[in-house]
Amino acid sequence: MVRDSNPIDAFFASQRYGKVLKLINKGSSGASILDIGCGEDGGLLPHTKGFSQKHGCDRLFHLPRTARGVTYAPVDLESKKPLPYGARQFDCVTCTAVIEHLDRKSAGRVFSEAFRVLKPGSPLVLTTPSPRAMRIMGLLAGARLISKREIDEHKQLFTAKELEKMARGAGFQEVNASSWQLGMNQLVLARKPQVSGRTTSRPATAAKAMR
Repeated sequence: MVRDSNPIDAFFASQRYGKVLKLINKGSSGASILDIGCGEDGGLLPHTKGFSQKHGCDRLFHLPRTARGVTYAPVDLESKKPLPYGARQFDCVTCTAVIEHLDRKSAGRVFSEAFRVLKPGSPLVLTTPSPRAMRIMGLLAGARLISKREIDEHKQLFTAKELEKMARGAGFQEVNASSWQLGMNQLVLARKPQVSGRTTSRPATAAKAMR
């Protein structure tokens, strides 16, 4: 959910969710999912199919709660505390339009924590605006066409190379960062290796995002 949103914000959010849902809803029967920074309304979680366990976390929650089959937890991604989940707990982790609101170290911890809580062989699917979108978003926010509050809270926009470096640094393999929406948005697909240790990475594809 985008705070102070309007129909244009809602359109972009639906585009992000649709992009991710096409990937994660394939072959997800009986699986568990975590959405990091899901927002007060649960973001894409209420729309996922096949997942038997759905979890979301965000700083906007004050207490743990469950709604519409989703369990939510309060989490401050800028703290150094680990996420309140066990190692190798989830079959999929998503994070949409979140890390641009964090500093570089906190964004790096998101990748590291996603790696920790994922089961071996499982994917991280992440979206974030590209640096080239900064000027356009600023103009749209200034004209009140998108949420100025959300844009003002952006701390860092990462390049594709930076995103891939953070993912590989956390231990992910099959890492690929690609652009969409005319280069304004970026999609990161990364997979936790089946066996611990790092080997030569090879590009991930949408077809491999959920096996």
